[in-house]
Amino acid sequence: MTTMPELARPLAGPVSVTGGGRIMLGDGRSVRVVSSYPVRGGIELHSLAASVEFECAHCHTSCEATLVAVQQGFLVCPSCYPVIGSGRAPGIEGFRPCRASSPGGKLYSFAR
Repeated sequence: MTTMPELARPLAGPVSVTGGGRIMLGDGRSVRVVSSYPVRGGIELHSLAASVEFECAHCHTSCEATLVAVQQGFLVCPSCYPVIGSGRAPGIEGFRPCRASSPGGKLYSFAR
């Protein structure tokens, strides 16, 4: 069960990271940033106190995660973060890091 209210569709709008240790989502909600990691290639990586559902700006997959990257004001899923700018395809062959099922489904699952 998530502590965040469910959205009708995943968040796809811009986000911003505030100086007060929060990520402001495009729908007006905010989530506390637990930890931030060094910026790599202009992409920020943040661990959040609660999971957020969003559409990855890189692979356009619906995701729910507590570890998110921010690229040019948009959320990127944990699978796409390491491959942006590397020329590799996101993820491991047959592995979907983002939730493809309805709320309550597994966060990580293998494609069949």
